[in-house]
Amino acid sequence: MTIRLFTLLMDLFEEVREVKSDYFNALQASFYVCCTNFDAERFRKREVARLFGINFKYLLSTFIQDSNDLDILPQVDCLRTEETDQEISDMLDRINKLRLVHEQSRKIHEKTEFVREDPRAVVTLRPAPAQVSEESLNSTFSIYGRVRKIVFDDTREVSIHFANSGHAEAAVDALRGTGAFGENVWISIPAEENETEEAATIVSAPAALNTEETGQARFAAPLLVTPAPPPGFNQPKGDGRDNPNKGKQKGRGKGFASKNGSQGNEERR
Repeated sequence: MTIRLFTLLMDLFEEVREVKSDYFNALQASFYVCCTNFDAERFRKREVARLFGINFKYLLSTFIQDSNDLDILPQVDCLRTEETDQEISDMLDRINKLRLVHEQSRKIHEKTEFVREDPRAVVTLRPAPAQVSEESLNSTFSIYGRVRKIVFDDTREVSIHFANSGHAEAAVDALRGTGAFGENVWISIPAEENETEEAATIVSAPAALNTEETGQARFAAPLLVTPAPPPGFNQPKGDGRDNPNKGKQKGRGKGFASKNGSQGNEERR
């Protein structure tokens, strides 16, 4: 079935390339396929849409339980050549070699992880999602890396421990904001929680100052940052604040309808 499917793809596209992820499903035989320059005319000429429809109906109506016994896309055999079959086989061999490399690498990492657990490789869901099982969480998060364990803390939170901190970061980046666990569930990693705690400490904790007289520490109130004044209010010295009568003097003789202005005119008379 695989050879038939790729034969059809190679017939309809100018270039067909395999892509094996180094991260997602690295230990499985699955892989991505990138195809470019689709030949729409050939697709219509070979009635590929009708071909897919026939095989889809076959899958819906068959009683065969073993997928290896299914006879899917037999119509494509007329397009197969020895050269095409060899090209597809070589591609599948490359995928299998990459899988074996990842498998060996995983064994090495597992030995290292057994000795030392990375405290940064933890994803926390707070509060714990309602009616969620360890199996479902493992299925969701194992897409982003190897899950070592899942720890439930009553209903307050649940922690997913990864083998690598990069896997935890990738899971948070992908799942945050999606609402996958509910709108009120916050998803985070230890690095973000530490930054939040440090920021809260800086804002709320008073500063300790040493006094030479008593030799004891006294505490000063937190420093408050004064916001910048609105435009037009940030004036240099001599703007009239040091001389309260200066503003009144500026208004004299310039048509201001003020009591002070009227009195000034009378004094001049």
